[in-house]
Amino acid sequence: MIEQFTYIGLGILELTILDSIGSILSRKLNFNYALLIVVSISIYSLTSINVAIIGNNTNGIIAGCILGLFDATIGVLIAKKFKANTGDLKDFEWEVKPNTVFGLSIFAGVISIISIYAYK
Repeated sequence: MIEQFTYIGLGILELTILDSIGSILSRKLNFNYALLIVVSISIYSLTSINVAIIGNNTNGIIAGCILGLFDATIGVLIAKKFKANTGDLKDFEWEVKPNTVFGLSIFAGVISIISIYAYK
């Protein structure tokens, strides 16, 4: 059980680093921050697979949902703090909205399901 929490904690740490450094680099190197979703998906996938291996598939899916929840809340606030480049969306406002939090949590859960069953 502790190993599962360790993997979730590492996933959260990875997302924190990605959101922080990615926000700064997107501004400095002039690329759209949204492109980093590919890396976020990889983090959701690998974390959920690792949790499923040492626990069970349900725990792996829940781990992915937790990472999606973190990314949609704290991750958004980090991106706002470091002024991530949103490309052509000049009027974009970084806000934590319930429907976005729910949507990204479900998205991460679906990514986790696909990843776990593709791996096994």
